[in-house]
Amino acid sequence: MTMKTKIGWWLVAGMLGLAANLSDATAGEQINVHGIACYAKNGAQQGDLEYVPAGVRVKAGIVPREIACAVARTSPITGPDGLGFFVDGSNNFSQTTSCTIYSYDFTGSFLGSAQFSSTSANYDNFLSLPPANTPGFAYIGMICTIPGNTNGTMRGVTVFDL
Repeated sequence: MTMKTKIGWWLVAGMLGLAANLSDATAGEQINVHGIACYAKNGAQQGDLEYVPAGVRVKAGIVPREIACAVARTSPITGPDGLGFFVDGSNNFSQTTSCTIYSYDFTGSFLGSAQFSSTSANYDNFLSLPPANTPGFAYIGMICTIPGNTNGTMRGVTVFDL
């Protein structure tokens, strides 16, 4: 085998390896959004929230509040089954956290939602939206009601292709 042929084979092998790596670049991609990116759904209640290293919670002496969180997402979706979400946080004294993930298209038309409610001390709830609800031009958001009086913390949400 000549030196020119060897170099040619090495180039082909290198190109195939690069192509394989590029095709896997988005497979299993996930995006984490920290709870400190959330804000009070009612802007007048923003001062009722406390941002701590672990996430966002309602200040002492304040009743439960709704928070709104922008949810970053991959586009285009590389998985065949839509998007998955893990919503993480904690509750004290059997308090309840409830969250709904919403999807809207670029015209503002509702596409779909998924929700959960948890009284677990630490929760890591899985939600999903099918491909019809998560086209590349869809916007994803989350509204949660978190316990008052520092009895719950919204840590964040992880988004990934299914």
